[in-house]
Amino acid sequence: MQELKNLCLLFLLMLGSIQLMAQCPTDITLTTQAQVDAFPNTYECDTLLGTLVITGADIINLDSLQYLILLDDDLIIENTSLVNLNGLQNIQVIRERFTIENNPNLLSLDAISNIGSDVFWNNRMNIIANNALLTIPDFPNWAVPCTIANNTILQEVFFQPTSHFKLHNNPSLTSYVYNGNTDMEGLFDIHDNENLETININSLDFFDVALRIHNNPNLTYISCNGENDEGGINIYDNAALENLVIDLSGNTNDFNILLSNNASLSNLDNVEMESVAYLQINDNPILENVEGLVINSSIDYLQVINNPLLQDCCSLPLDKVNYNISLSDNATGCSSIYQIAESCDINFCDFDQNIVLTSQAEVDAFPATYDCIVIEGNLTISGDDITNIDALQNIEEIKQVLTINNTLLTNLNGLQNLTQVNEKLIIKNNDVLENIDALNLTNTYFDEIKIQNNAALTSIESIINIPTSLIEVDNFMIISNQALTQLIGFNQYVISNFHINNNNNVSIIEFNGQINFGNNGIVTYLNIVSNDNLTTITGSGFDNMIFEDSYGLSIRSNNSLVNIELGTI
Repeated sequence: MQELKNLCLLFLLMLGSIQLMAQCPTDITLTTQAQVDAFPNTYECDTLLGTLVITGADIINLDSLQYLILLDDDLIIENTSLVNLNGLQNIQVIRERFTIENNPNLLSLDAISNIGSDVFWNNRMNIIANNALLTIPDFPNWAVPCTIANNTILQEVFFQPTSHFKLHNNPSLTSYVYNGNTDMEGLFDIHDNENLETININSLDFFDVALRIHNNPNLTYISCNGENDEGGINIYDNAALENLVIDLSGNTNDFNILLSNNASLSNLDNVEMESVAYLQINDNPILENVEGLVINSSIDYLQVINNPLLQDCCSLPLDKVNYNISLSDNATGCSSIYQIAESCDINFCDFDQNIVLTSQAEVDAFPATYDCIVIEGNLTISGDDITNIDALQNIEEIKQVLTINNTLLTNLNGLQNLTQVNEKLIIKNNDVLENIDALNLTNTYFDEIKIQNNAALTSIESIINIPTSLIEVDNFMIISNQALTQLIGFNQYVISNFHINNNNNVSIIEFNGQINFGNNGIVTYLNIVSNDNLTTITGSGFDNMIFEDSYGLSIRSNNSLVNIELGTI
């Protein structure tokens, strides 16, 4: 019985010797080994609400910190003589920054490999300039940004990032493997690792990820596979890169690819993607083969520029481009869509593509290059040497926007067979354009009609009197055409926003026939402003017009206006 009493007493004495842990409410800085050793008796806490800084050249172990389990702010370990982080193995969570920097004798981080993080906006890990460190473990519970940089003999990185990962200036690192056991979000940046030779990115789930691999001078091989949803891959300025394997054939959305200035890259034999928003292949000095490039679904914008040895572009996925192809400064045969059309026997009208004609030569070459009856996207005619567009006479429909801008056209002869422009008609900044009589449109809807700043234009009769029973226009603008003298017509229009401004020689505006404004007679804007010689505005169809707000009707600064007959508004 006495023996049992002695055991109970011993247990109570031992229990009393264990410090009752609490919260430390302030920041703590430990600058000597003696302060580290005294930590349990000085602070008596397992939870620190402030920042813990451990710095001092005589600090060689952290064993006395073994009671710490949670840091509510930063943990900074810098300029010590530690060889390991034993003593921190019981820390479960660091809620702000965790920095390990300039510890020249540090050999291992294994003691903290299970440390966790809270997902706060400024929570991050920095492992920087620890020049004896050979290996960085996985940190499977670390779910926020991490930077690993300037560790001079670092050879292995097992860390699998989930958010904003930077791996740079580690001169002894020769390979990096990401094994895809996490969902990645944010910046994934690998750069300026002098002897890095291979990168393997496996099963990366791209969600708004910007993967950047650049300025690694001895990198010869990159493999990247996975699925992606938004984000992009930028691979540039890797002078030794020879082998590029990309397989992103999973579902994609708004994904961008840049392959630029990789001095040893000669082919794209192993590049496959499902769909791409922007694909840019630029400034690769020995790239000569794009036959292996596979796009399964679509590209919104394709740019291939300044690849001086690339002359055969027939295998580019031109038929997958939705909007725009930009080609220049490659070898002859691949420096323009006209060269590709000639070299590859391609009719670009088979593609969903915007067509831009910037010179008379390009206009004249249109039948050979395109031979379009229907243009699936936009047609832009813009060039200060364009004097006629006769070569466009076979065009009957433009599915999106027709823009005629900054030309030397005097008329639009050549467009007489065009009957449909399905979205917008824009005619602007054509200094010698006198008339647009050749237009014979039969639209029932325009998103926008803009006739602006055509100094010699005397008539827009073919637009304001389209022979259609009803024409809906969201935005109709007639602005700064100084040779116009009258605007008579607009019969059977339904217009939501109407602007007739700064046409200084228009003297009369006459709305003939049954004109309607807006949806069910509700108008957003009707502006007739600053037409200096305008004397008369008349017309029917204005009775009981309703404006969306008090700013909707503006007839002002027409200095000669004396007569308005528009019915009851």
